[in-house]
Amino acid sequence: MTMTQLAGPGRTHVPRLSHEIHERLAEQADLQIRTRQQRANAPPDKPVPPAYVVLRPAPEDPRRGLALLPPPSALDVCFDMEGFPLDEGGLEYLFGAVDQNASGKLRYHDWWAHDRAAEKTALEAFIDWVFARWKRDPTMHIYHYAHYEVSAVRRLMGSQRKLTNFSGTRSSSIFIKSCARDCA
Repeated sequence: MTMTQLAGPGRTHVPRLSHEIHERLAEQADLQIRTRQQRANAPPDKPVPPAYVVLRPAPEDPRRGLALLPPPSALDVCFDMEGFPLDEGGLEYLFGAVDQNASGKLRYHDWWAHDRAAEKTALEAFIDWVFARWKRDPTMHIYHYAHYEVSAVRRLMGSQRKLTNFSGTRSSSIFIKSCARDCA
């Protein structure tokens, strides 16, 4: 079955597929087709965002999907790390974060390391940056993709005696895993 057949009128039932799942797939196919059509009809220099529908949680199960996220803070950040595991003991060579300024424009921040001393400096600079934000708003969060970032930061903090001030930030709840599936 093609995407057009799935989204089109007179939808064909797929054996052993529940009606509910079939309807969700058909809606998703329709959104993809509409996006393709809008992009095909748009001027080449005009980006067209994908068509989407915000799904509201079911009243009987209101705490699902995006409803599980904490309330936003203007100081929230998205965080990612890159490491080189072949270096003896591993080397975290990039700490990267994105936040928004007051007008909503994205700002990118990076802290690089090419050796163990620079890794320590990068970690300290990142932690100082986050800690200053947290002191201004203790409801801020650090969104990350998987467990790696939290594990690596905690491992590095454990090896750096100077970084004990961050332990008071309720670090277990400041980090919010934002991947779609359970990544752990």
